[in-house]
Amino acid sequence: MWVFILLLTSLSFGVCPGTLNVALEMSSETVDKVGKTFRRADVFVFIPVEKKLIKKEVNILESEHEIQKVGNHLFHIDVSVKNKTSVVSEDAVLEQPVGEGSDIEGRIEAKRVISRMPFIFEPISLYPTDIRPGKIIIKLPTIKPGEELELSYTVRGEAGKPVVKSSKRIEVENDERLYMLVAKYSILFGYGKTDTEDVNLQNLREVVEGFKMAGLKPIVKIVGVADGKTVNIERNREVAKERARFVAKELLGDNFACYIRRAYAEGVR
Repeated sequence: MWVFILLLTSLSFGVCPGTLNVALEMSSETVDKVGKTFRRADVFVFIPVEKKLIKKEVNILESEHEIQKVGNHLFHIDVSVKNKTSVVSEDAVLEQPVGEGSDIEGRIEAKRVISRMPFIFEPISLYPTDIRPGKIIIKLPTIKPGEELELSYTVRGEAGKPVVKSSKRIEVENDERLYMLVAKYSILFGYGKTDTEDVNLQNLREVVEGFKMAGLKPIVKIVGVADGKTVNIERNREVAKERARFVAKELLGDNFACYIRRAYAEGVR
């Protein structure tokens, strides 16, 4: 059995109620090689083995922005700044990258959001405090924990993505779980087929059910594969996708529709 420790941080999983308590990811691929060994779905089963506490420093402010071109060399920019920490921000600035000769046109509309429902805000007067080559700097007011600022302004000329900066950073703790690859199955399909009675389907069900009975929630990654024997490349891609979906349906039963409906399973690529 192929076993190793793998830190899974980039997969997107979800839980769907039902008889099998599993998390799922699906993907697909086509290969240039030809032969029955390349007409398959590979299934990888992972189980959690331990948690790892990761500490890292992050900025105390979060920001989002939207840039819209509203005319010839005219850009409207909206920026939202949030403080979701317990630390007061007192020295934050917004840096707006601009091209040579560009400038903020008119006034900066700014408000401190007090409540979202109902929407209550306090108007704030903000102005550019420094103009340097390639950027305009706007000094932001004090932002208390839980507060949010909204800025809206227009740049005439070239405008880049605004960046909110603060000297204050905090240390946060994130739990990241270590997973072990405990089983790998290759489920074979006939030429052009998207269903199969391969014995490994039953083996897969028994392994996943066994982990469930042991109180573990396995993570199942399914990769549908199609070989290069085809005259229709697009159809070949669909075959690879359908092979992954078939295995998922066989494993999850009625739960498969729940995964798709609630967008818990990754779309088969």
